[in-house]
Amino acid sequence: MEFSADGSRLVTGDAKGRLALWDTKAPRRPRLLRTWQAGNDHIVDLAVSHSGDTVAAVEGDADATVWKVTDPEHVQQHTVTGLTGRNDFKSVALSPDGHVLALVNAAVSGHPVLLTHIAQDGTPDTPRQLYSSASTVTDLAFSPDGAALAVGDIDAHVTVWNVQDLWTRDDWTSAWHMTLEQPDHVVGLGFGPGGTALAVGTRTSGSRLWHPLPPLTGRTKPIHALKTTPDRTLAISASQDGTAHLWRLPSAGAPHPVGPALRCDGLPLRGAAFSPDKRTVALTTLAPDNSDLSRSSTWAVVCLWDISHPDDPKELGQGHAHAENHINAAAFSPDGRTLLTGGNGNNALVIWDVSDPHNPNPHTTAPVPGVASLAFLGRTTTVAVGTTAAGVQLWNIEAPHAPHRLRRPLPKAPNAASLTATADGRLLAAGSHDQRVYLWDLTNPSDPLPLPALDGHKGTVRQVDLDPLGKHLLTTNGNRPGPTRLWDLSDRRNPRPVAVVEGTTGIGVLNRDANGFLVTTSDHSLRDWTTDTSTTVAMLCRQAGSPLTEEEQRLYGTKNIGTTCH
Repeated sequence: MEFSADGSRLVTGDAKGRLALWDTKAPRRPRLLRTWQAGNDHIVDLAVSHSGDTVAAVEGDADATVWKVTDPEHVQQHTVTGLTGRNDFKSVALSPDGHVLALVNAAVSGHPVLLTHIAQDGTPDTPRQLYSSASTVTDLAFSPDGAALAVGDIDAHVTVWNVQDLWTRDDWTSAWHMTLEQPDHVVGLGFGPGGTALAVGTRTSGSRLWHPLPPLTGRTKPIHALKTTPDRTLAISASQDGTAHLWRLPSAGAPHPVGPALRCDGLPLRGAAFSPDKRTVALTTLAPDNSDLSRSSTWAVVCLWDISHPDDPKELGQGHAHAENHINAAAFSPDGRTLLTGGNGNNALVIWDVSDPHNPNPHTTAPVPGVASLAFLGRTTTVAVGTTAAGVQLWNIEAPHAPHRLRRPLPKAPNAASLTATADGRLLAAGSHDQRVYLWDLTNPSDPLPLPALDGHKGTVRQVDLDPLGKHLLTTNGNRPGPTRLWDLSDRRNPRPVAVVEGTTGIGVLNRDANGFLVTTSDHSLRDWTTDTSTTVAMLCRQAGSPLTEEEQRLYGTKNIGTTCH
């Protein structure tokens, strides 16, 4: 059975294939408006549009039918056609406006989720496959605005699809979606008012409320860079879709985006860096595709933006370097007058004069192969350069036109995918391709001291981030499967893990107090994780509401549990 959105109509289905339409404006005296025979078998599932004028149902004999019931005396029936082979529909959902029908065919391998458009008179088009589920689908639900479709399955997944603009596209294979992991077999789904919350019922693990749901942005390209200002009040995320977004990081509460998207010559973005004074940000790009005939150059680009007013950023200037190679990383010198960029190729370290940000000018290149990451050591002119094939090197750029390497690669240095240093430059960490994190004490840069390496990752450690004092370290696998780990480095010879988040998260950075971290999500938002107990308790109390009364304690068989929430 199912009500219309305003509760004025109720539709019920029974085991004999009959449907009944009820007037429930007066709930104490419901009035039967119409009954009709839908088919020869039991009603498996049914759905009602918000207005109550359109009804869809699936039966045990595999028919899927739509009825227009605007006038209960003249019910109009429309059978979904164009279905081939054996059909066994188990779930059905109807968009709030009654114009999109979602079905799941359990008789076909892959349990395809099908969508069909319904005309104003109730006539359905031939269904089209949205996707093929690897698991048995148990429930479907549209958001109140019809923009999202949630699909639950027995393998503890809920997949939320952006279906808002599907009917204007020929190709549905790139339809954007996100997956919400559940603790158990999903048995029911329901969106809250406004579509910002999703309730998920499971077989044996109770119900979970996802609130707020990440926005369905429709972006599918990964975020390649996430950087913060030195005081961690502002962050920037740079994506392969060609956009970068600024985020304010309040001392309490979730991060929130600010200002319009930043771009760089229309190219996919690879790296980002803030100037020390927080007034400028540098973006780096992937190299243009050789097959793109609209471009006269195959050089990657560096773009500088004025973010003195983050809500109104202004592009300052562009520079070209790294012919036919990606620019993987960028870092400003402590005085903000020099910018280093690193990319693929042989002479991959480029030193720029950005004293005039409107006209960034490359000083010179250095013979460093395959630069993956960069980190200045405190307020010095020494920079650590992480490479894909030549370990971690230390370079001095005091004379930008004549940079020189300080020594051989750091002892026990791997080929590094990511680097981070403390504010004083005395501690350096490198995430490597061998699934480990390496640490060095650089109190004496001419004689680096290796510290114990950190284990526990399942792939390349693509992002590392130290707090300014070097007491905490965040390590992640980036956008690849693997854990995100927060480490306590109070005793640098005996680091210990503080928190571990399993599964694919994203690129991460420590928050302002280093008692948690921010990670990118699949929909290009930032998610805030905290390890602070008082913050977690406060959040749970907000969700739970008032504490149990004495009567509730008796009801649930609990005694003297005390008061956690005040």
